Amino acid sequence: MIEKGSHKLMLVAGSLEKKVPNNGRMTGFVEGAKGHGQSVVTVRFPFNATPTIRRATIREKLAAEKPDGIFCTDDQTALLCIQEAQKLGMTVPNDVQVIGYDGSTYVQEYHPELSTIVQPVSDIADLLVRLLFNRLQKNDEQLLDKYILPIKLLQRDSLRK
Repeated sequence: MIEKGSHKLMLVAGSLEKKVPNNGRMTGFVEGAKGHGQSVVTVRFPFNATPTIRRATIREKLAAEKPDGIFCTDDQTALLCIQEAQKLGMTVPNDVQVIGYDGSTYVQEYHPELSTIVQPVSDIADLLVRLLFNRLQKNDEQLLDKYILPIKLLQRDSLRK
């Protein structure tokens, strides 16, 4: 986003919980922005926030902050951001760029407008099955604190070319 001209960044995260996968996504985005000398406005929701609460909060923050780049920790929230930005008269990606995270088959098929970070779901499943079988065979085998697999950006219409 920064390389494509965004300088007023917003991070929209779907959970206030302490131990969720979104935390690594948030940390990565904030650290990346700092590395480019950019600050980030953060919007977070309780895990059980309804879509109506999410929409209202997003609309309020978009109107107040007027970001030109939004990173969301999940694709559903990114879609809400696009919808609310358009209701406020913002064009995507000209006025505001939006990136989601997950890259599910559903989003790829039914929301071709959304740029997203695609998780390697089949690799995650393979890793989990392998770890489970190893654990069953060697009960005392230690697991790592983290397993990091490669992700990729699927650039579509919500990012500038």
